[in-house]
Amino acid sequence: MKTSVKRGAQSALNLLVLASFFYLLFHPSLVSESVTRSIYLCVRVIVPSLFIFMVLSRLIIAMPFTDAFFGRLGRYGIEAMVLTLGLLCGFPVGAKCAVFLYESGAVSKKRAEFISAFTNGASASFLIGYVGGALYSDVAVGVRLFLFQIVAALTTAVILRVLFMKKEDFAFAPIPEQEKTGGFPEAVMDSTFTMISVCALIITFSLLGELFLSVIKANQISSVLIKGFFEFSSGIASAAAVGAEPAFIMICLFVGFSGLCVIMQVVTAMRGKLSAKMYLAGRLINTAIFGMLSLLFGIA
Repeated sequence: MKTSVKRGAQSALNLLVLASFFYLLFHPSLVSESVTRSIYLCVRVIVPSLFIFMVLSRLIIAMPFTDAFFGRLGRYGIEAMVLTLGLLCGFPVGAKCAVFLYESGAVSKKRAEFISAFTNGASASFLIGYVGGALYSDVAVGVRLFLFQIVAALTTAVILRVLFMKKEDFAFAPIPEQEKTGGFPEAVMDSTFTMISVCALIITFSLLGELFLSVIKANQISSVLIKGFFEFSSGIASAAAVGAEPAFIMICLFVGFSGLCVIMQVVTAMRGKLSAKMYLAGRLINTAIFGMLSLLFGIA
């Protein structure tokens, strides 16, 4: 029974892919317009707000003083380190740091999955500079979103800690010296490949969102929600046109969930080394917390 369901689902997916291919083949303007907008978004917003921070985070996490500084924070020092980098640099930095720590032997697989589950959020520069400054012309809105993200990440971490983790899961071993010798060139190359994957996924999922909207009837609010579900930055950009208060609530939900595109980015960053189950549970919890915060502390 389980095998037949799996085969049926695969067949349905294959038919959907074929239908999408031929639909887009006869609607080339949909492809060109969506891809052009996505490339512009990547060049104008995503790459400047993410790439250099991915490089620097890889270097920072391997620095000798990092172990010493965050080690003083006790049992959860390493979580504090990766969360700080994730909040400042944005996704998928948290997942990449978790994979690096797991592969270096500093943390167990389960702990790396726990770290990945709450450290992948939008960067401070994206929330404060782009959402607050560019979309709302009010940096205070971006700062509020960033504070929401801190609260949501910490609350998600506590809930996941209670649900999934035990005290003995938090043993820490310093990163071996041989793992710290990769240096700047390796950090740049690794971040470059990740950045290419991120941009490719943004382009793909933005197009999927536009494809979905082109075959259904949707009002303005529904269109924004669908775009944000597929690719959160496109949804955020579209939300600015629906009014300040509803836009803020939707943006909070988009940032909390992060969209299918970002979820795929994080899963890709895990590179098959870590399970995504705890991360997906964390996304749902994070979205719920963001939604409550937006209702309690909106922009009005």
